[in-house]
Amino acid sequence: MSASTWKRPVVSVLSKAPAVTGARTGSSLTLTFGDLSGSYGATHRVKVRTA
Repeated sequence: MSASTWKRPVVSVLSKAPAVTGARTGSSLTLTFGDLSGSYGATHRVKVRTA
């Protein structure tokens, strides 16, 4: 499991890739990813609504 943070205000997550197992919004966006071992560098898109 890994996490990534985007330091911009985010109101909500509108859509996310299946690899994204969690999303925390607010003053920053933190995404948690499940097992990425089979992704081989694939793009995992997330669509958000900013504040």
